[in-house]
Amino acid sequence: MKRSVQVGVLYSRAFTPWLEQSGAFAECLELQAFLFYSQSPKLADSICRLRPTILSQGGLSLGTPGPLQSDRVRAFAAMVDRTNPMWISELLGFSRTDEFNWDADLPVCPGERSLRTIADHAKEVMDVCQKLLLLETTASPIRYRGSIRETDFLNQVCHQANCGLLLDVTALLVNAMNHRFDPVKWLRQIDNRLISQVHVSGYSRSGNRWVDDHLSAVQGDVWNLLEEVLGYCAPRAMILERVGNYPPIFAIESELARLKELSRTTPSEARG
Repeated sequence: MKRSVQVGVLYSRAFTPWLEQSGAFAECLELQAFLFYSQSPKLADSICRLRPTILSQGGLSLGTPGPLQSDRVRAFAAMVDRTNPMWISELLGFSRTDEFNWDADLPVCPGERSLRTIADHAKEVMDVCQKLLLLETTASPIRYRGSIRETDFLNQVCHQANCGLLLDVTALLVNAMNHRFDPVKWLRQIDNRLISQVHVSGYSRSGNRWVDDHLSAVQGDVWNLLEEVLGYCAPRAMILERVGNYPPIFAIESELARLKELSRTTPSEARG
């Protein structure tokens, strides 16, 4: 029996009129929790009445050694209680140290210490929030060569924490182009049972680097890689990400329709 795959969008205020009127192509919504911390939580309430939701990016910096920031965890947990998402997700990286804070998450070096840190923090977040956590892969200008192969590191973290993986397909492609490796070979080193959600978006080029910027239509090579992903695993949701430079809504609907069509070709069981 084929598993149903929900297709949706990363929520933006730009989409609100469309979602309220119909937005039939969007079966679910992903909300970025940090956007609501400084706003009225009632906005999140109204959004959640539109579609089933996924809550992501609480700014928890899972890869930072030591205790998680309790105020951040409490704020994220309060949003989880308020929105009752299907599951939650957080970037697999770190955004703070004792001396610095960054706007974006940086990758961790894949080794035993960072593995234990992220696994312990993931378990803590799930204990507090009482929801399944997915760890999201990211695009990175840096590719560390740690003591554990990157794909083994991802598998081990998820197995130790008993959590899942959110595979950003565009980030995988961008990393492969920037760091010159085969994204399909990388994909097939991941335990396909772990991949519960995927992200797709457009990318751009800045100088001699490729950037996962979420500002353009999904390119052909992203669609091709997504087909490889969907031939290998059976995610529960696929989310289209767009964070600016919004096209006419029919263009968003066209991409969502293509995602839905591809979802019908996914295997009913993850392939071994």
